[in-house]
Amino acid sequence: MIHSKIITILRLSTYFLIFQMICATQAISGDFLPPETPEDVPGNNTLSEPPVKTISLGDFIIPLEKITLKEIQDTIGSGVIHHRGDAGGSLDFLCYSSKSAGRIWIASGELGGNEHIVSTIYANDDTELGNSSDCPELPAQFQPMSINESTWIGSSVDQLEKHFGPPSAEKEFWLFYSYLGKILVNRLDMDRLAVLSVRIKNGKIVTLSVSQVTTH
Repeated sequence: MIHSKIITILRLSTYFLIFQMICATQAISGDFLPPETPEDVPGNNTLSEPPVKTISLGDFIIPLEKITLKEIQDTIGSGVIHHRGDAGGSLDFLCYSSKSAGRIWIASGELGGNEHIVSTIYANDDTELGNSSDCPELPAQFQPMSINESTWIGSSVDQLEKHFGPPSAEKEFWLFYSYLGKILVNRLDMDRLAVLSVRIKNGKIVTLSVSQVTTH
């Protein structure tokens, strides 16, 4: 019983950290902001492993919780690291535009520390805003973008189900693929929460969010 209560508390704490990141994005103004995502993610963790294994920008792989915003900025050779909020509501992110695939945001929240370690990727299908100094064009060599080399904005629900199976939960037009499990980090027993959230319109993905948070 005590173990169950501890897991519940850890789960709620981890979700709260992700919600703080989401709320921070909603407080910022400007066309280069990450897209809005649900304020409350259903807590059904049905997956036996994290849903996202790789996030690819062309041949460049972004490993969540293992790479910093500065390292990504240096690799791509462009982009501005934006900052908004403070403490639990802080958010640092890069924004890039693609004429064919909308926009992508690479973000770090409070747990990213001073190094701004990346824990979240957002994307949507908005190609009308174009690029700007705040959200420059993603160079051609870093396209196409994909999750697990199979899925991105524009993928169909059939493709999504083929590669990820049934969703852990649904809310309005959103589907959630959620994992909560244990991982050993530097000999410490840690809790890892990984969530893929996708918004569906006319049978295709128009917005997505990938988050991974590891806490002790």
